[in-house]
Order: sequence, then C-alpha cells, then structure tokens
Amino acid sequence: MKNSHYRILGEVGQGQFGKVFCGYDRSTGQLLALKSLDHLRFPTHNFLKELAILVRLNHPNIVSFRGVEYRDAGRYIVMDYCQGGTLRQLLESKTELSFLQKLGLVQDTLRGIEHIHQHQIVHCDLKPENILLDATAQGWSAKIADFGIARFTGNPEARNTSSGDTGSPAYMAPERFYGRYSPASDLYAVGVLLYELVSGQRPFSGMPADVMKAHLNQPLRIPKPLPTLLKVIIRKALQKLPQHRYSSATEMMLALEAVIVSLRHADPPSTGPQSTYSPQRQLLPKSAFPSAIATDINSSTFIRQLQIRSEHLQLSCEFDRVICGLWSHPQGCTIATQSPEELTLWLKSQTEIQSLGTLPIPRDPSGKTPRVWVDIEPQGRWLAMLYGGNAASGSRSDPALLDSALQPSFLKICKLSHLSAAKSVALERAADRVWVVSSRHLLVARTLISGSLEFPNQFQRLEFWNRRGHFYWAYDLEGVIKAATLGSTARNYLFAAIEAEPSMGMLIQLSPLKIKRIPLDVCADWVCAARWGYILGDRSGSFACLNRRGRTVAQAQLPLEAGCEITAVAFEEPATLAIAVQCDRKAFMYRLDLGVHLPRALMNL
Repeated sequence: MKNSHYRILGEVGQGQFGKVFCGYDRSTGQLLALKSLDHLRFPTHNFLKELAILVRLNHPNIVSFRGVEYRDAGRYIVMDYCQGGTLRQLLESKTELSFLQKLGLVQDTLRGIEHIHQHQIVHCDLKPENILLDATAQGWSAKIADFGIARFTGNPEARNTSSGDTGSPAYMAPERFYGRYSPASDLYAVGVLLYELVSGQRPFSGMPADVMKAHLNQPLRIPKPLPTLLKVIIRKALQKLPQHRYSSATEMMLALEAVIVSLRHADPPSTGPQSTYSPQRQLLPKSAFPSAIATDINSSTFIRQLQIRSEHLQLSCEFDRVICGLWSHPQGCTIATQSPEELTLWLKSQTEIQSLGTLPIPRDPSGKTPRVWVDIEPQGRWLAMLYGGNAASGSRSDPALLDSALQPSFLKICKLSHLSAAKSVALERAADRVWVVSSRHLLVARTLISGSLEFPNQFQRLEFWNRRGHFYWAYDLEGVIKAATLGSTARNYLFAAIEAEPSMGMLIQLSPLKIKRIPLDVCADWVCAARWGYILGDRSGSFACLNRRGRTVAQAQLPLEAGCEITAVAFEEPATLAIAVQCDRKAFMYRLDLGVHLPRALMNL
C-alpha cells in the first residue's frame, strides 16, 4: 500500500466480509494481520461496532487489536498476526495432534471466551475458521478472531434479538436459529468444536436446513471410545436448552481440566486428527532413532533400516582445517574451512578442487575469536557471513548478560568471485545464524534472553533482510532453530529442526509467513532438503530420511570411527550426500550415494 505505515506481503485468508493479509509495520518491522472489510458487505455501523468490541478485549487467547488503516483501496483493521493459520487448515492438513493437544486447544478457546463474556459480549460465530493458531516449540496456542457478528449483552433486550448475519449452521446453538443468543450459545459452539476435534467429525452434518433440524430435534450420539468424563462434558455443552448447559466458560474449562489430569495420570498415547481415544493402546518406547517396529501407531509405513558400510563412503578430499560448511549448487560443491584467523572457500567440481579465496575473521575487543556462520545463495553466486557478539541467554535482570546481548554482530555480503569486495552491515544486537533464502534475501536469527515477563520462554527472533543490508520484518519464534535448510523445490520454505522435547520440526513459509509444525522422531544437528523430502541427522552419524509430509521412511548409522563427528552436510540431486567428518586435526569430505539404499517409491516422488 502506497503512503501507508504498512507493507502487505500477501493474502493469507478470506472471511465472510473481506480478505486478510500478512504485512509488516514499515517503521518497526513487526509482522501484522490486516483485515480488509468490504463497504457493501460490511457497512460502516458494523465496522464501528467490531472496533468497539476489539478495543475492549485484551487476552492472550484473543487476537489483539493494533489499529485502523484507511486507504483509497478500502479500510483495514490491523491485528496480531498468527502464522499457524486457522484451526480448520490444521484439521484439513491431517497434521498429527495428540489427544491432550486437542483438549489444550479447546481450553485456550474457553479462556478467551470467558474474557469475552466478562465484557458482556457474545461471539456468535465460533468455528475452526475463526480460531487462529500460533506455533510454539511445544504445540499450538489458539486465539479467537473475527468479531464481525458479535453482540453486546449489556442491554437485557439485546439478549433475545438478533438480525442480519447469523453465523455458521454447523456450530450454531438451537436458539440461534430463532435469532436469540446468550453466553450459553458460545459454549454450545465450543461443544461442537470439542466433538469435532476428538472424533474427527461434527455431531450433525448435511445441508443447512438438515443441520438446523438436527440441532433443534435430533438426539446427540457420542463415539463410544471416548473417556466417560469427556462424554459428560460434550453431552452437557450440547444440551438443546441453554439453561441446561454450563453456566460459564470457566465451569466448562474446570471440567475439561479434570479430564486432562486423568489422561495425564494414565499416560495416554498420541492420536492422529481423525482418530479417537483408545485406552487399550500402549506407548511405544521412544529412542533417538526408532526401530523398524516403532513406527507411527496410525500408519502402516515401514521404516527401512539402511545398512551403510565403510566401502559405501567415497573419500572426496581432505583438509587440515575444520570444514564448517558444505553447499551444493550448479557449479559444484562449495566447501568452507575455518581457522581462528580466516575462513577459506573452495570449489570442488567432478575433476578438481580450487580455492576461491579467504575472508578474515576479526577478533572481538577481548581478543577472542567470534562465532562465525556462513551461508551461500542457492545458485552459488554470493554469500553471507555473520560474526561478532554471542547472543546471551538467562535473566534480563543480570546486567552482564544484558551487556552481552547488546554487543553487535556484523554481516558481510559478497560475491563468491569477489570475496575482497565484501559489504559489511553492523547489526544492533548479537545474532546467531544467517540463511540465504533467495537470490536477493536472507534470514538472520538471534536468540532472545529468556526468563522475563516479556519472554518467559526461549525465543528466537527471525529478521528478514535483503542482500543490500536493508531490514524488512521480524518475527519472534518460540523455540530455537537447531538446524535448517531451504526446500529443494520450493525456495520460499525453510525446514527447521527446533530444540524441543519431544523433537519438533517446523516448515516455515517466509512470504507471507506461515508455520506448520511437524513432529520428528529424530534429534537433528543437521538437515538437508531433497526433491522427495528431508534428511536429518546428528553429529555421531545417525540419520533418518523423511518424505515430504515429514514421516520417517528410512534410517541408518554411518560407520564413523571413534572420536570422529560430522561438521557439515550437503545434498546433491538426485541422491548423493556430501558429508564432512572431523577426526582429530584432519577433516575429510565423503560422498554417499543414497540411490542404491533408499526405497525406489520414495526416489520416484
């Protein structure tokens, strides 16, 4: 938008009254959601009513109001941006959610609903499309959005009348079909949402007229495998008469908490989005790299055990310095070796290896060698090198840690053919890593200090820059990226392994920002992207191959000698893995042809 405080990155959704865009504040770089409202479908008095509702609400489980933007193209409500998309998108993606995670999302919704009802507001349109998600290292956090048809209940007469838009029939309480509403109507919608999450289907379905008749007259049927306490909650929430339902969101939330406590005590297994609770299932033993028997309970996929022997590793070259990076691109394989004083780049082709030059590593004021992180543009034309202060972690109340966090890092950007002509950009604070994500853009990550009210958990700030050193936007990701790689076929995506327990991966779409969580069976120190999926492994040589959906299909152990560890990995299409191994003071680069080991069905994807 020209002459605006905000820049739009792309459309992320469409609602009943307009479109929703992802954008950022030009002055701060903060990512925001801009909701465009059509003048005809959403007249001014409705627009002002939604604003009056949004400014009253301030809760972690409700999308926060940030401002209003008037442009020639229309009106925009500016709100918090939720990069996880909607709950409906999560359900349709068939992402695996444990039983407890599903109940946790309902609890988040009830917390937000209680806050809404305390302000004498009824949402009137609760459904998965209006539940937005924030991705965290441990799960999803739900936020309620879209107050386009919400109603005030301060006027006693308003509780019994409603005109205009009514909502979504599948989630409407019986009285809503008669134009009546109350806080109990929202709790009925939460009951439908709970039923759908735990059973994989709605209690009533069909054409709108059939759904209305079912809500009004049809008896409720609850799947038998569900826990008894949960059946009681669903049955009470979906009573036909409002006075027979829960008296408040808090009462329903406390009942749900009792179910969660009982399930945690029983240590239940995880279930997929279309599965039901089954108390007969037993947990499988968890290991860093599960055996072929320990596959996903709900899948018949067999995890192939690859037998990698020493003769399968072909020695490509060796160095007397640590190999800190490998990158595969059309010109060959670029190798980065590091000493305390400099970083040397080499180009390895099929027939020879040549030096591309060196980049000096300046020492910090204390005389120590700073940490260095390098990444190369996918086509092998330019690189970005990050060095300088180390990001601190701990308590913000510690002045020493605060000073450490303020020590700047430096970003060098240069062409591989002209390493001496590097452009240096001073960052305001310490940064951890950098990834070149396109021919013109890069992503800088820095770990934020945890242990404060602002950041009680460990966060990592992702900053989007261009190669000229111009900053665009920033996003605070809960969790720390341990390893990441660009997608092989979709360069706008970053697949990241997050430091979490249990292991977690995130597929991060960069523009507009969207995040999809992928549970992992492996703890990854490195990750590579292939046309057919991803390869993740640790420094000891254990690795696993994942398909595009993130499901483990093969695993293996490299035959490394004692005391050796992997320092860098790169993947060359169609099926070659370049591996840098450090043994004492020597570094070796090996090539492993995975094509003879991996399932043919996977390779043909």
